[in-house]
Amino acid sequence: MKWYVQERSVGINVHGVEIMSAAKRLVVKLGLPDFKASDGWLWCFRNRHGLFNATNSYLYTIGVFSSGTAEGK
Repeated sequence: MKWYVQERSVGINVHGVEIMSAAKRLVVKLGLPDFKASDGWLWCFRNRHGLFNATNSYLYTIGVFSSGTAEGK
């Protein structure tokens, strides 16, 4: 999360593939061989930390999605 905050603080957009790559580098350092940075993991990570791209943020704002679910159920 520290890496993400540093990137955003200087105005760099951080994409999902970059978050997944950073997570993979971290788990190698931690020695966790079974970790898979899947799309589902990325969604949960973003949701847990309140990280959404502009489109998703707009959709939440106008009520297309309700908080806590991917499909607004």
